[in-house]
Amino acid sequence: MHETVSTIKSPRVLHLVHWLNRGGIEMWLLSLLKHREKQSCEIDVCCKGPQVGELAEEFSQLGANLYHLPQGQTPWRFVTNLKELLVRRRYDVLHVHTGVHSSWAVRAANRARVPVVTTFHNTQFPRESVWTSRPFLGQIIKKYARYSLRFAVQHSDVATAVSQGVSDAVQQTAQIEDGPCQVVYLGVADAQPLNLNERVQKRKELDLSPKDKVLLHVGSLSEQKNHMGLLKIFRSIRNSVPNAKLLIAGMGPLQEKIQHRIKDLGLESDVRMLGLRKDVSGLMAMSDLLLFPSYREGLSLTLMDASAANLPIVASEIPGNLEATCGGANARLHATEDYEAMAASACALLQQKEFAYELTCKARAFYEKEFSLAVSIRKWRKLYDALVAGQASGVGESFESKLQRVA
Repeated sequence: MHETVSTIKSPRVLHLVHWLNRGGIEMWLLSLLKHREKQSCEIDVCCKGPQVGELAEEFSQLGANLYHLPQGQTPWRFVTNLKELLVRRRYDVLHVHTGVHSSWAVRAANRARVPVVTTFHNTQFPRESVWTSRPFLGQIIKKYARYSLRFAVQHSDVATAVSQGVSDAVQQTAQIEDGPCQVVYLGVADAQPLNLNERVQKRKELDLSPKDKVLLHVGSLSEQKNHMGLLKIFRSIRNSVPNAKLLIAGMGPLQEKIQHRIKDLGLESDVRMLGLRKDVSGLMAMSDLLLFPSYREGLSLTLMDASAANLPIVASEIPGNLEATCGGANARLHATEDYEAMAASACALLQQKEFAYELTCKARAFYEKEFSLAVSIRKWRKLYDALVAGQASGVGESFESKLQRVA
């Protein structure tokens, strides 16, 4: 008789990422590790990039085994090494998060006869760069992306996307007629509220007064996040709200450029660049508004965090942000470069408490239904259990039937 799902031991899952620097994928995995007692699922991580990353020690302290298998210019050696790791350590599932390069890891899992889940997180395959802009080389890179995505989708046991926009992008790039990916949200941990004294103290640490109107941006300092637009919006807000302050949390290649722009706009006294922060939940709890004018997002964990923290949101009207805010019902969204409209909405939310409260209540309810870490953990645990059960029985199933069978 085949083993039933109820008697299956906790699955051993190896997550494959590029590296463990601070980003959406990495922070989600960190949250899973911190709450592993709730999901009883063993989580280890393998990095394929040139280095393991700045979060490696934190992952190790939380009990994850870390492996470093650089893919580099030798993908076939990487496939062999990953296959050997999967077999030697007896992993039940490989969960791949490596975007356009996922096909190599899927090959390794197939050869090791280990069930594989591939999750896509972004809407650009490949990302725009100086290389993709070159005529001949750009064509080669795009052909590779199409082939690699198609192979990963077709040879994974389950292919998922973090949003509908990402699923659509995979379908378009891979040129697969049917929807290739099921949408499964990642989820974030609940916010940690601050009492009045803690809020005042947190502001004092950042040289902010209790009367300041604090606007927050969290994200990598990269072109995708549109920091130049962010500063234009803030300058307009400050004209109407003189006690407005802007906090920018994150690191990235545009740090020096952003600092110069702050100086050019005469905003040095009102903008704080905080670098990488481990206390984002605390920053959200002491802020009055999240400004988020990104050019593109898969599905922003920052917007989920803000919804959990009851922090009003003004953001760009792009597919990922629409999906994160229930079609825009839980936030004020505007065209990406309509900076005056974003500034006007921000001023309205800062000055009209009832309006802000109404939006944050809806956002919080939507978070609890769709984006809470508890919901995410249950969905992924069910899927892992179903994959292990299917491997034991030798019976292939669709994604939906896997979830239904373990519900």
